[in-house]
Amino acid sequence: YTMYVNGDLFVNYLDVSGVNYFPAKNSTIDLVLNVDQNTDTYTFNEGGVNFGNLKFDVKGNVVYSDKKHTLDLTVKGADLKLQSFLNEVPSVYKKYFDNYSGKGEFYFTASIKGSFIRNDLPVVNISFGISKGQIVKKESDIALEDVSFTGEFTNGNAKTVNSCVLKIN
Repeated sequence: YTMYVNGDLFVNYLDVSGVNYFPAKNSTIDLVLNVDQNTDTYTFNEGGVNFGNLKFDVKGNVVYSDKKHTLDLTVKGADLKLQSFLNEVPSVYKKYFDNYSGKGEFYFTASIKGSFIRNDLPVVNISFGISKGQIVKKESDIALEDVSFTGEFTNGNAKTVNSCVLKIN
């Protein structure tokens, strides 16, 4: 069957590997979800989720059964502003960004694919970038203007800290 999910949410927290994302955040959801109860597959065909000022489009599927937990999802940041993204950085990482403000367009696409049963983690590949950016160091008013770059992150085939790679072009 197809389920149309639309509404307002309050997210207390989203915990990913012990890191708290989007704490205490008013959010909205607007998704079209196809549910196949025979295969325990949930397919996101269109729509997304907003956490505050950040909008994420979600496509792909999740299989969640007694024997199998797999993801094959693409999450895309839609119409993101750099400062809105910096405002939502989890508190564990905020110390790296507190002395900076930013303007410009921020974009990313994340692919999350594989098993997530027990201690197994899926492979994560993220491409991201900034265009027409400005980054200001608050205490000194030193600014970088017209900042543009692209980058990639992966947790690698081993899906461990040691196999992670971050590239910035």
